[in-house]
Amino acid sequence: MTLELITGKDYLSFSAVRNYANCSEQFRLERVVGIRTHGSWAMVAGNVFHTASEKLDKEEILTTQAALEFAWAHELRDREPDRIREGKRENRAWWEEKLLGFLQEYVRWRDDRFSQGWSWLELNGKPAVEFPVRGELGGVPALGYVDRAMVNPQGQVFVVDIKTGRWPAPREQLDAYAYLMQQTYDLMPDFGQMYGARKAEITDTYAFDRSREHLDSWFRAAVLGITNEIYLPNPNQLCGSCEVQPFCSLKGDPNSIAEISKPKKKGK
Repeated sequence: MTLELITGKDYLSFSAVRNYANCSEQFRLERVVGIRTHGSWAMVAGNVFHTASEKLDKEEILTTQAALEFAWAHELRDREPDRIREGKRENRAWWEEKLLGFLQEYVRWRDDRFSQGWSWLELNGKPAVEFPVRGELGGVPALGYVDRAMVNPQGQVFVVDIKTGRWPAPREQLDAYAYLMQQTYDLMPDFGQMYGARKAEITDTYAFDRSREHLDSWFRAAVLGITNEIYLPNPNQLCGSCEVQPFCSLKGDPNSIAEISKPKKKGK
């Protein structure tokens, strides 16, 4: 079977490949079967931060408060807040309290860079803020969205990935963005950076000086497993917070998938 027939998409994203590598059974239940998940408040807040900062950087909204209000409303519009998973400490109230400060510190950091001679990279006459990159990795069609691309005073291009979580993204994610950016815009960035919203600083900087071989083989292996419908549960400490565990072939009851797929009976 083809990738599109199985997943409904003719490409893989880095997050999809990582999801398949971490637990291909979770990948199957979420991305093939299509079981709806509600996520955590940490995930929702991360989306809110990205939306608000994007609006500010594109100058579509001019104040942090207004941008945050828009982003919360946008993110919760089609969600069921009561079903979003609470963290032990970082619950909804915690994020609602912290996000404005995180966003204000981000704007200060951005403006400080501008004052030092940095600028947004321009792509097709627009600032490189939340832009798609598409190409192939290992012969597999791939799509990604880059948070930001900036140019320093020396003319070097930096891909900047924004994170609100406690752990930075894997370096391979930035590598994937760089190679896809090269294919999309015929421009290979010089460095990748991760901006940590909690500390309002760059947490990691990488030079893009590695070959594509490691990513090519990873994407090839993922598409080979998916198109041959190979799905293996990976029991670990994260199973307890996995929303599709009730349907897992190892930890749950796969037959219950049929129950949630049945149409509701009409009342008399």
